[in-house]
Amino acid sequence: MTRNQPLTGSDATKASIQAQAAVLVTLSTLLQCVALLGVLPIAPGSLGRHVYSTVELLLVAGLLYQGWRIRQWAVASGQGALVRQIARLCFYSLLLCGLGDIVNRNYLERYYPWDEVIKHGYLVQSILFFFPGYALVVVANWRLGAPHVHPRTVVWGTLAALGLGALAFFGSYDPRVNALASAAMLAYTLLHAVLVLSVVWVVRACGWAASSLVAMGVLLAAVADALIGHFWIFSDHFPVIEHVNWVIYFASLALIQQLPFLAARAHPAD
Repeated sequence: MTRNQPLTGSDATKASIQAQAAVLVTLSTLLQCVALLGVLPIAPGSLGRHVYSTVELLLVAGLLYQGWRIRQWAVASGQGALVRQIARLCFYSLLLCGLGDIVNRNYLERYYPWDEVIKHGYLVQSILFFFPGYALVVVANWRLGAPHVHPRTVVWGTLAALGLGALAFFGSYDPRVNALASAAMLAYTLLHAVLVLSVVWVVRACGWAASSLVAMGVLLAAVADALIGHFWIFSDHFPVIEHVNWVIYFASLALIQQLPFLAARAHPAD
């Protein structure tokens, strides 16, 4: 398409979705910057805190709406079965992450639910939603990259990623932590190791230049959770790390949601 050609309905919808996602990322970042300056009345347990948390969820709801629009776009523009499936996987992934965000808002102000070590235990409880949410991203990346990566490479790469994930977990393991909480965090760490590996599958399928934004989204998701693990669960650098984490996490959600568009470029509609 040349610069002077008008956008088709499909192209216009795609451009609108991407522009609105960019606006949501900008608003989310500005909200956290203001919070970092300490000018918002968001002390734990206060009404301001609950309002602030609800605004964060509304921003996630905005991204979820864009995910729904991407699903509609995949059907309306006549995309193939693979693209439609990836659009569904991304939408349900974001829905599950949104449910995890509700848990992480900790509206009931519950602390130390597991033991006397982890104050912000709701971060562990939210794994119930984030684990399947990010697992769907791994599946979507694998569906896109599978034709371009030898199965043996996938198997050996996954085993290596799991090994590195285990090393990362046990490098900060605390035996005082509740066994169930430790098991949940171990499983989540292993999943993130495979999630990072799945970037390789996407790059093999689409090339780095085309897949860079989606790949960056996946890597940012891993960084966001690494920050939680190192500076929030055990070190309790709350609330500063909360704001930094949210900027990275929200941007990662918006970037990962571009995966169906990437799949559509790799597998144009018939």
